[in-house]
Amino acid sequence: MIYQSRKRKYKSRQERYEGSLRLLRVLLLFGTLAGVVWVFFRRQLLYDWVRTYFN
Repeated sequence: MIYQSRKRKYKSRQERYEGSLRLLRVLLLFGTLAGVVWVFFRRQLLYDWVRTYFN
């Protein structure tokens, strides 16, 4: 067997930043969707809480 070095392709700071930004956007998107679904299913509880403290 021939020895092969495992050099990885160099990524610039900008490429790493873009990858991190994409991951952040995906996480924020799914977190927002999960929050909207949670509010939808708990809407009566939240409505009662709002009426209790802000009415």
